Amino acid sequence: MADTLSDVPEDADSDSENDSDSSIIGNRQNKIVHRLPSYSDSEQCANEGDDDDETLDLAVSTWVKTNKTPNFGPFTGNPGVKQVPSEPTKVSQVTGLFLVHTFFDMLCEETNLYYLQNQEKYVTGSKGLKWSDVTAAEMNKFVSVIILMGQVRRDKLKDYLSTDPFLDTLLFRKIMSRNIFEQIWWCLYFNNNELLQQSTNRLFKIQPLLDFFLERFQTIHKPNQ
Repeated sequence: MADTLSDVPEDADSDSENDSDSSIIGNRQNKIVHRLPSYSDSEQCANEGDDDDETLDLAVSTWVKTNKTPNFGPFTGNPGVKQVPSEPTKVSQVTGLFLVHTFFDMLCEETNLYYLQNQEKYVTGSKGLKWSDVTAAEMNKFVSVIILMGQVRRDKLKDYLSTDPFLDTLLFRKIMSRNIFEQIWWCLYFNNNELLQQSTNRLFKIQPLLDFFLERFQTIHKPNQ
């Protein structure tokens, strides 16, 4: 056979294989950032199944981590607390910086307005409490009760103001009656519902609340850079 095919160069097959292999390697090199090391034909054939793993290991091993400090530019602000309460150790003094009288006035205005717009839904029964406009003092007590509920856990809302000896928490009933609490709870609102159709803001119903606290945070404290 060797004599019959003697006119064919002995390295013809190897050259075609080399060309094929080199094209494959070239295609693989186009897919990665780093150049692959050279291999002999025998080593390439022997390790053909492991080429992808070796390529991945090579690419991973040559990554370099560089920490770059962002340039924020000069900071000319004066950070820190802008309003300090007269007695910083008292909780009431600190919360008073955020929950000012305008906050409770806003809640009262929108809550009373919501009841007027939907009073047919809240028909009082024989034992029900006739509606009376919520005052700022009552709204202040209502918010206080809501905050205290986070400290004392009950299964149901009515249990907080229950007279059951097993559930009774006298502090809640001292702050406000159950009827007044439920009256505010049912009608608590933060924005004029009749303007909802005219707005595309998905946060419309709580937007006044967000705006109020954003203004208070910006007034009381200025953050650092």
